[in-house]
Amino acid sequence: MRVRINRQPKSCPGARGRLRQFIARDDDGGITIFVLTLTILLLVAGGMAVDYQRYELARADLQDALDRGVLAATNSNQLYDPSAEQSVSEQARDVISDYIAARNYRPAGLQIGAVVNELAGGRSIAASATEPLDTIFLRMIGIDRMNVVVNATAVQATPKLEITVVLDVSGSMGWNSTSSPGRKIDQLKSAAKEFLETILAPEVGAQTLITIVPFSQQVNLRREMADLYRLNRRHDFSSCFDFHSLDFDTVTMPTQPGTPYIHGQHFIESGSGSSRLFGCPKTNNAITPFSNNLAALSAAVDALTVETWTTTYVGVKWGAALLDPTSRPVVNAMIANGTLGEEFAGWPNDWDDPSTRKIAVVMSDGQNTRLNEIVESRYSRHPATYWNVNPPRSNEKYSVIDNERTGEGDRLLKDICDEIKAAGASTIYTIGFELAGQPRAEQALGDCASSPSSFYLVDGVEISTAFRNIADEIVNLKLTH
Repeated sequence: MRVRINRQPKSCPGARGRLRQFIARDDDGGITIFVLTLTILLLVAGGMAVDYQRYELARADLQDALDRGVLAATNSNQLYDPSAEQSVSEQARDVISDYIAARNYRPAGLQIGAVVNELAGGRSIAASATEPLDTIFLRMIGIDRMNVVVNATAVQATPKLEITVVLDVSGSMGWNSTSSPGRKIDQLKSAAKEFLETILAPEVGAQTLITIVPFSQQVNLRREMADLYRLNRRHDFSSCFDFHSLDFDTVTMPTQPGTPYIHGQHFIESGSGSSRLFGCPKTNNAITPFSNNLAALSAAVDALTVETWTTTYVGVKWGAALLDPTSRPVVNAMIANGTLGEEFAGWPNDWDDPSTRKIAVVMSDGQNTRLNEIVESRYSRHPATYWNVNPPRSNEKYSVIDNERTGEGDRLLKDICDEIKAAGASTIYTIGFELAGQPRAEQALGDCASSPSSFYLVDGVEISTAFRNIADEIVNLKLTH
């Protein structure tokens, strides 16, 4: 008998066996490792967001602190001593540091640097600040610290300034203010002189020329200025240019035009004896051209007296003309006779000169009214000496422009204001003084201004605030990044 014995094969330690052994093992801890790894990654990512948010908050706070410190250091009132042991840049750095510390901003390890550049009429300061910021979460991936770095540049460098101040001296300026004690003309004088003092501060005045243009029914030129123009002079009493000679569609007014300018008539407009007022304003109300002499300009303002009607458009026309390069012969003559320094040769500068700002400040207390003349056939019958003492009869005088009836004066004002705005880097500020109940005057002055923010509507002593705000804006300290 045979016996068959069945034998089972021995287990193989090969690949298949090892796979069965791996599958048979307990894998409960695998998911734990995966979750733990994912949690760490999420924590790092969230932590990075927190650290970067802390960085941005620190950067914004440091930027604000540095901006303010640089502004303080750059201001012209901040004086530096070039002969001191510390350099001017180091002195500026200390001012910035002190200013930042005064804001209770004292981060550990803060480093500040500053470089001062002297400019014509001012200075610029470029500064930087670095603040080390310790991280909270980023250190988990080896970033223990981030440096917060900010920069700021402040510039106070007044460009060449050419300014015409066009002032209303019409009869209503002699009235008492409706909102504060005193006459309007006296409030104007105080405000205008404060304006001049601000504009002609020592660090600004060397780069500035100011012209004062008083106007009422007309604008008068001093004889030495008028003689520079090709004017068909008819008398020696005054130097007004006839309205018909003025072109309100252009800022130019050449001193030697192809056709001579028409000399304005001299005649009594109102009053008698020592109180006579003439169609052309008196000499004390004549233009004071191209000056940076504070005493002389202030004296010219003090000398102003009230006259007759209101023609703001004639005042602005002359203000525009004396900003235009065609007025250079006037500047050249003043340099030649020693009333103006040679550094102003070539002024007025071109309208598109990037180093020059041209500004007109126009103040009026009412709407355009009348511009009167005597019928030429009547006027020419007598010499000017006759009209100096004999007022014209009612049938001899007429209104060349009666703005209250036709609105032509307002249209002419808009024309010349638009020409100034279009000419180049220029700004027109207008001040409406006690215009209650005069909507047309408010509209005309508002239209003339470069922007709504350049138009000031004021009463009483508020006129000083308007002039002060304009002066501050002209010499405004500008911050750039």
